[in-house]
Amino acid sequence: MNRFVVCLLEDCLEDQYLLKSKLSNSQKHLFRVQCFTTIASLANSINLLEPDVLVADLNLPDSQGLDTLIKIKGIAKNIPIVVLTGSDEDIAIKVIQLGAQDYLRKDELSTELITRTLLFSRERHLLQAALEEQAIRDKLTQLYNREAFDEQFANKYENYVRYQQKFALIFIDLDNFKPINDEYGHTVGDRILQLVAARLRMFNRVTDTIARIGGDEFVILAPNIDNHDDLTLFINAKKQKLCGVYALESAKGTLLELKVSMSFGGAVMGIDGEDKKTLFDKADSKMYIAKRDEKSS
Repeated sequence: MNRFVVCLLEDCLEDQYLLKSKLSNSQKHLFRVQCFTTIASLANSINLLEPDVLVADLNLPDSQGLDTLIKIKGIAKNIPIVVLTGSDEDIAIKVIQLGAQDYLRKDELSTELITRTLLFSRERHLLQAALEEQAIRDKLTQLYNREAFDEQFANKYENYVRYQQKFALIFIDLDNFKPINDEYGHTVGDRILQLVAARLRMFNRVTDTIARIGGDEFVILAPNIDNHDDLTLFINAKKQKLCGVYALESAKGTLLELKVSMSFGGAVMGIDGEDKKTLFDKADSKMYIAKRDEKSS
């Protein structure tokens, strides 16, 4: 049998019993239902339970009406929500507009309906999450795209303003990439970008954010780097992992071994700038200085 964890936010014990008994009658699925009577109690446990779906009444001791949905969305991130309602169709429509996956009327509960609603809500939620993930990925490299980078940059900056959490911004630009495209074609150039992206992912810290923001330009947001010494160590480590010979197949099916070098430029929030634009310009400028020095050497 398929197993599903359900969080039920409902302060009425009779309604708790009714929904649990209906789900226990399912012949194909085994539902483990964990009940909560307040938003506060749910918030303390939801991350530990990792439920497949959250079923919630909107009228609780610590919250009433549509505000309840807004509050639980804040603590039940990435979890599909099904709202228990009365017979008010207007409320039912509004909960969908506010982000719930579906709703169940308390006067129409049956094992078949509840089971179908919970399963379909989870599937729709997973599909929606997959589509949203694709929307923020660069199609060629599957790294974050420019839009996603801008959002992550804004989040990091907000944490800096609130909590003075410094972070580093590092630009990476491939050297002499245009000649590679001109000599071997864009298929080979695209493959180089994919291989560089693969190495970036492979040698990435879990806390770092990597994005492709231009043709051959990559960027890293690196938290927990709060001084230039650590930034230099970080950049040198990336150089060792990323620069070197890449083996790939040409358009004619022959082996190509191409030496790829890159220029890096980094800046630390709180040291090199106090706002996003200053930090961005500083890291970008350092990267172009490194590129100029590379050409003259």
